[in-house]
Amino acid sequence: MKKYLMLAGIFTVLAGNTYAQYSDNYNNRYNNEEVRYQPISTSDARYYRERQYTRNINTYSQDDNNRIRPYIGIDAIHTEASMPNELEEVGVSDSYDSLAGVIGIKFNKNFGTEIFYQQSGKEDVGIFLQATDITTQFDAYGIDFQGYLPLSQELEILASLGFAQYNYSVEFNGAEYEDDTIGLRMGIGAQYNLTEHIALRGMLRYTHMSDDEYIKGITEFSLGLRFLI
Repeated sequence: MKKYLMLAGIFTVLAGNTYAQYSDNYNNRYNNEEVRYQPISTSDARYYRERQYTRNINTYSQDDNNRIRPYIGIDAIHTEASMPNELEEVGVSDSYDSLAGVIGIKFNKNFGTEIFYQQSGKEDVGIFLQATDITTQFDAYGIDFQGYLPLSQELEILASLGFAQYNYSVEFNGAEYEDDTIGLRMGIGAQYNLTEHIALRGMLRYTHMSDDEYIKGITEFSLGLRFLI
């Protein structure tokens, strides 16, 4: 009798372990999107598709609505400045090419913000009043608040509103003259998500300067990359 009880106990333990392993494997396979379900009838196939669709929608909603995603980026920017006529007439440069580095965060699928630093190259003004070396350049830093409108998982429309500090300098015969002003930035653009972690972004932006004695406003087009965590 003891032998039978011992065998029964061993069989019970083995059966329990086998069932537990089968249950774990079934749950893992059911929750894994790579599982291939073999329906036994048309109604089962329809039921499975409905469950599969529901799980996909829930996963997409959770990732895009609630996920906070920090990122860094770089932009190549072309700037056209609007200046008083007297400055344009004497040849002060109104066109610049620059680079900007950004650090941002996307709070959810509709809202985000980023800070930036932008540095232009030196632009040659040319010969003026017998001077042979006149150059202008500017740098800027500030913050933009952004709204996203997803059209698909890959494509998003953007609108931005922010402000920045702009510092312009002119080198004239070895002397340097500076002008600092604050600008209100407004922009619209699009972002294409190449992968889950890399996005291509283009923006058209206008900045109105609070002090328009030298610079009334600037129009910029930027093209850059965002690297999301």
